[in-house]
Amino acid sequence: GVMLTNPKAAVQYGVLFSAFLPSHPSITLALTLPLAVFLMEAGWYTFVAYALSAERSRISYLGAKHWIDRFAALLMGGMSLRLLLARGAT
Repeated sequence: GVMLTNPKAAVQYGVLFSAFLPSHPSITLALTLPLAVFLMEAGWYTFVAYALSAERSRISYLGAKHWIDRFAALLMGGMSLRLLLARGAT
């Protein structure tokens, strides 16, 4: 339910897909990608819920959250820049 109502996730996948997928993906890729994304997301959120259910790991995460968020923003910005530069070259 969380991912279905989160517009930020849709934007992030849009950036990732447009930056790294071919402009004309094969039918196999187009059919398997949604399932792969679902399995990856379900696995990730299961892992995070399990890992952060322990107080020690939750406290560690909260201490590092600022830097984790900055690093993730840097990655997303870099991928967006890559996409912009690639579009400008064509």
